Amino acid sequence: MTAEPPCYLHINRNLIAHDVIDGEVVLVNTVSGFYFSLRGTGAAMWAGIEGGRSIAQVTQWTQEQYGLAPAEAAAAVAGLVEALVADDLLLRSDQPPAITADRSALLPAAGTPFTPPVVERFTEMQDLLTLDPIHEVDDLGWPHPAAKTT
Repeated sequence: MTAEPPCYLHINRNLIAHDVIDGEVVLVNTVSGFYFSLRGTGAAMWAGIEGGRSIAQVTQWTQEQYGLAPAEAAAAVAGLVEALVADDLLLRSDQPPAITADRSALLPAAGTPFTPPVVERFTEMQDLLTLDPIHEVDDLGWPHPAAKTT
């Protein structure tokens, strides 16, 4: 039996913008106009992903950090990964990504209780986030869309 190559995740930089604000990871899909939030455990897992860790390494860290059974840690990480891949925020790869940022501030303090990661998805600003600020606005400019003509 041969071992599977490590699976890494790359941030889909062609479609998203992201930042950390007060310990919360905020991600914006600039094509769909949806934005997302990761807090707590999800933000800590994002720190590992952004730091270039493989899925197996993030799973191992989650297991050790929270004292979880291997299957529980694997399910938590897999759930987060699947949600982020489904919304085109992350791409799977067998190659490690370039490390882009030190997000160690997102890591929880020892003894922090485990809560399953949740990807919060927001759609109410879709129209504004996908609005072309040059061609689809009225004389007042963004964020005032031009009247639609039929």
